[in-house]
Amino acid sequence: MLKYDGIDPNLCELNNHNSPLMLLIKNNGIYYVEMIELFLKNNSVDVNLSNDQNEFPLYWSVVKYKKNIFDLIINHVNFDPYENNLNDCFYESNGYFSEILANMKGIDMNYEKTSSSVTENILLHAIYQRNKEKLKIIINHPSFDPIKSKVIKNIFNIFVMQDLEIFSLLIKFLDFDVNIVSSGKSLFIHSIECGTFELTRKILNDEKFNPRKDDV
Repeated sequence: MLKYDGIDPNLCELNNHNSPLMLLIKNNGIYYVEMIELFLKNNSVDVNLSNDQNEFPLYWSVVKYKKNIFDLIINHVNFDPYENNLNDCFYESNGYFSEILANMKGIDMNYEKTSSSVTENILLHAIYQRNKEKLKIIINHPSFDPIKSKVIKNIFNIFVMQDLEIFSLLIKFLDFDVNIVSSGKSLFIHSIECGTFELTRKILNDEKFNPRKDDV
């Protein structure tokens, strides 16, 4: 059907403006894979079309873990990374997808996403996922800014999760200073209140540890 003149492969739905390609990927049916591949081999297909929710075919290929579709999209002749919400794609990504997206132009590792009135940046999302490989990609990326990504606040969040490895990854951005304070509370007191005994021990044994008077 795509070969016929007069057929518009980019004709979107009236209610939410999903393109045919978007619908095929979102529906995630095994019988649609071949059809999706046919669409993506057609140079007249616009792979950058978004719907009313600012979602793109690339985004849904990441969410649905469709590596073959993802590869076809980013290698499509019409693909434009600047027309896609790469930051949103990376926010949802894991593994292979994270590695490829991190190397695309325009990606911002300090991106914040608001959903249901809750705002969460890429760093915190990866922390909650306990995705340490993704965390390493984030903090080693040239766009990463410890201040914009609220490293101090996120280190305090780590203590609730009691994850020593993630703590060690982030504290280096603060010159390994364990005496940081957030909302008037020291990291030492916060670790005790969270019952994170392993992390409390690490702070106490740190040569830079300098307890405040109100911590004693």
